[in-house]
Amino acid sequence: MNFKDLLPWKKKSDAEESKEVEIRRKYSDPFTALHEHMNGVFKDFFQDFGSLDFPRDRMFQFSPSIDVRETDDEILVSAELPGMTEEDIDVSLSTNSLTIKGEKKSESKSEEKGYRRIERSYGSFQRTVALPCEVHEEKAKAVCKNGVLTVTLPKTEKARSSKRKIEIKTA
Repeated sequence: MNFKDLLPWKKKSDAEESKEVEIRRKYSDPFTALHEHMNGVFKDFFQDFGSLDFPRDRMFQFSPSIDVRETDDEILVSAELPGMTEEDIDVSLSTNSLTIKGEKKSESKSEEKGYRRIERSYGSFQRTVALPCEVHEEKAKAVCKNGVLTVTLPKTEKARSSKRKIEIKTA
């Protein structure tokens, strides 16, 4: 490096000057800088996933949305399973978890006018929900209606009575 390169009054070329102005404009907003940095982090992280030996259809596997709601008397678990019947779904209950698994099967379609387009997800799935308390396993019910599976898990007497209020104090 030359000593003249360190002098602050050295005249810059027009290209260098415009590049500096663009950099200052671009990063004058700290959120823009953070946004671009995070985009770079995710781009670097995900760029090598294409070279992994994962089967492509496993990466975009069907996974139903699940809602869990707790009341004083029961736990309600709802899962969106459009196009599935009771025969396609398996619901099992263990001591502290509920598991919903099944397989969404594809329908065979014929090609028309030289193209085919399928945007629905198919495949097997398994979702396990941790239960916050004890439930009556023998009284559990599962109903599938209009593509929504609803599992009702009544709480045990012990679980209903173990509710405790926590006092909130100011700091």
